[in-house]
Amino acid sequence: MTKVITFASPKGGVGKSSLCINTAAYFFAASNLVTVIDTDPQMSSHDWIVESDDPLLQKVKTFHISSEEEIAHFISETDSDIVCLDMEGNLYNSMRFCLAIADLVVVPCRPSRDDLVGLAWVKKLSEAAFSEHPDSNARVVALMNGIEPGSDVFFHIKQQITNDGMEVFNNFLSQSIEIAESNINRVSVINFLGESSKEILKIGQEMELFLER
Repeated sequence: MTKVITFASPKGGVGKSSLCINTAAYFFAASNLVTVIDTDPQMSSHDWIVESDDPLLQKVKTFHISSEEEIAHFISETDSDIVCLDMEGNLYNSMRFCLAIADLVVVPCRPSRDDLVGLAWVKKLSEAAFSEHPDSNARVVALMNGIEPGSDVFFHIKQQITNDGMEVFNNFLSQSIEIAESNINRVSVINFLGESSKEILKIGQEMELFLER
């Protein structure tokens, strides 16, 4: 059965598309058929895959679809095991349907107050989406991104997310030049075989656990 992972944030620059791309690469490397649907007019994820010569990403299907009906139809008909939905970085203009149709909603969060405020908006919109779509069983989980492991800021923000009533991944993405280089070179960090690759593998494994629950 197809599993849908939606990547959502009310602001740009939090690493949403990067996480979407690297998640797609992870699940393909784990022998899944994977599709990325980019709903953002900027088409960052879609173009990343189209322009990539990464052997993992070249096997990932990608579409730019901005219609709720078309997305629903695609997911109902696809043979993909995993569909990654990259939402627009402005939730006012994004489809709450993308939150409701997901099995897992991943919300990247950098260590900043603005991103914590953004998490609250995603939570609020998710609750509205689930109310409109009572059959939804999506889990909304924050993922710390661009952090310094072991820093006081990291632990304080992670604790604040929990105190605000949201789940948070145990694993995280550190601040790394590998992430920036993967974007520039249109590849996944998995091919770098560095620390970011190890972190993506751990995040992917944790996603699998969320999807199994």
